[in-house]
Amino acid sequence: MVHALPEDDSGALADAEWLMPIAILPAIATRLAEIEASKEPIDAYELSIQLDQLVGSAELSLDERLGCQAEILGFRFAPVRGDDRGPWDSYFGPVFSGQREDGEIVHVPDAKAVDSEIIEYWKKRSEQTFHPVLRARYADLAWEIGRIWNREHRANGRIDLPRDLAQRSIDAHLETIDNGLSYSEHQAWEFLERALELALQINDPSRIERAKCVAFEQSRRQRAAGESGYWWHLDNMIWDRKGLDLTEVERAEIISWLDEAREIGLVHGRDWVNAHDRMTVDAMDATV
Repeated sequence: MVHALPEDDSGALADAEWLMPIAILPAIATRLAEIEASKEPIDAYELSIQLDQLVGSAELSLDERLGCQAEILGFRFAPVRGDDRGPWDSYFGPVFSGQREDGEIVHVPDAKAVDSEIIEYWKKRSEQTFHPVLRARYADLAWEIGRIWNREHRANGRIDLPRDLAQRSIDAHLETIDNGLSYSEHQAWEFLERALELALQINDPSRIERAKCVAFEQSRRQRAAGESGYWWHLDNMIWDRKGLDLTEVERAEIISWLDEAREIGLVHGRDWVNAHDRMTVDAMDATV
């Protein structure tokens, strides 16, 4: 039986007919419903492993295979790092790449193998799930993998990827931070970076400003808690970022944190300072 997207207040998957040929296994639907109800932090790759284990060895119909791809492989795509845009020039990349004996390059998961039905499914899920981590992921998958699909299927018509899909992902990434639902400090900064990246990509001034403000608040929380790294995450994310404006007060706050980190021995000399950060370098030189 095809399991539909929710129409109730739980945001969970429910049993009903849906227009697209995607079926979600009951065990997977139940686990996702538990996550929706608990609002627990989520590590995407770990969730994909959990869901994969629920499939077992049962024979799957084509609809069920599509459902497993949507909900399992969807959480297995890995964000790329730095300037590397991966094999698809995308935010998402594979967790593994290899070469067959015949020379063919294989990626797992493979964004180019994702069907349009799955992308439409992600779009719908992003509208209906109440968990911000899930909402951020589904919207981001639809936005990024949808753009890959459109590039690869120019003759087949385009999947509609409205601007509010990216906005939904931005808002959900930031909501995750606001509600303390990040799985780790690393994930928190990854979400902040992604929110800002998307806001800059679609040129949304209000969301650019909000992403910056939430990042500052995250740094302040970490500093108040006595955690290290609160300053360089922020510095790497926003200093001299094209399309992002920093006030003199904000620049001064970052520099004061850098000075504080040097005083307690977290930074030695000019470690962690980008060569182009003239204001930061000058401030450090003045204290030597």
